[in-house]
Amino acid sequence: MTKKEIYQLTQDKPWSQSTIRRFRASGLSSAEIAEIQRICHLRQARAANRPLSQADLAIAMKLKTTEVIKARYRRAALAAIQRNIDGCTIKTTLDLARAMALVTVEGWAQYSRKFGARYTKIVILVVYDHDTRTRRALRVGPSVRTIDEALDYVKPAPVRRAEAAGKQILRQGDFYFVPARRADYSALAGSRHEVRDGGVVWHPEHGTLTLPGPHRAYRQMAVVGGSDRGYVWGGRRTVGD
Repeated sequence: MTKKEIYQLTQDKPWSQSTIRRFRASGLSSAEIAEIQRICHLRQARAANRPLSQADLAIAMKLKTTEVIKARYRRAALAAIQRNIDGCTIKTTLDLARAMALVTVEGWAQYSRKFGARYTKIVILVVYDHDTRTRRALRVGPSVRTIDEALDYVKPAPVRRAEAAGKQILRQGDFYFVPARRADYSALAGSRHEVRDGGVVWHPEHGTLTLPGPHRAYRQMAVVGGSDRGYVWGGRRTVGD
């Protein structure tokens, strides 16, 4: 057995029985194996007490920062859930580059004394809005597994078709703007988005958006919080749990 093979085997923490058997099979005596194990323990103890290098500190800070950011997205998602989720597992998938996360809550949760516990699966896409500096929680379907699937889920069908046709889609907040022969901004009714002269879309918390020609507005589809009836956004009904 070469020194390299011995070194690789001594990286097991703790030593497994298969490691000891391989040492014996190589012809090492019990005394030699005991000495190798003693040296291995010394090296591990020294490594544990060694001061962290700058590279180690940078990695540790990055991991800590990531966990802090994950926790913020997770809190935003859980704040949108209006029911008991004790007993459920919570998984957070973070995409720092796109400033969004997918939070999945799944498991058996106590529903009520009358009905007891029932299986629950809630999936929420949390998006950081750079204009308002807030995180928006968007409820998506329980079958959604990735952030890309969630982004596709909240798009109205006309928006997906326009993208497939190669049209340039513009967006402001919860609204998509698709090029059209005739302008139609009726979907903006009841919101704080306004289309002003020159095709400028204004909102007090978002940057202004200039539309190059007539467009039709479509609202993002998602359920925020829980609802038996769901919400109708963009012409599609998304039912809550």
